[in-house]
Amino acid sequence: MKKKRLTIWVCEDDESLWEYQKEKLKENFPKASVKFFLNAGYAARATGSPDFIIIDAGGFGYIGGGAHCTAITNIEGLSELHPGAIFIVNSALTLFAKNVYEELKPEFQAVSKWADGCNMGESICAAIKEYL
Repeated sequence: MKKKRLTIWVCEDDESLWEYQKEKLKENFPKASVKFFLNAGYAARATGSPDFIIIDAGGFGYIGGGAHCTAITNIEGLSELHPGAIFIVNSALTLFAKNVYEELKPEFQAVSKWADGCNMGESICAAIKEYL
């Protein structure tokens, strides 16, 4: 049986990070299909069946903002549209990612993980590898 190609979707509103993030993902998963979306709304309208969806939980520019709640809503909504996907919560502030994960309902925690790091570094790739 042929193994299907790994599909990774990244919801990241800072386009300046996309090239670096794609480079890191391709370095760790050379045969993966990687798609970027400015926000989860675009991912919600996309077709396909992602294996992993990376959700940006906000960062330094979002302290005191609504990115934290938005990340939770995004995971809940996208999990209904893409029931087979595993979610990785990412943030430029590790605490944001951890807090978002801890505030998810148990059924969403079961298909999610938070990454200890920022901007799609090795910790994101390590989180994905734990599921492979």
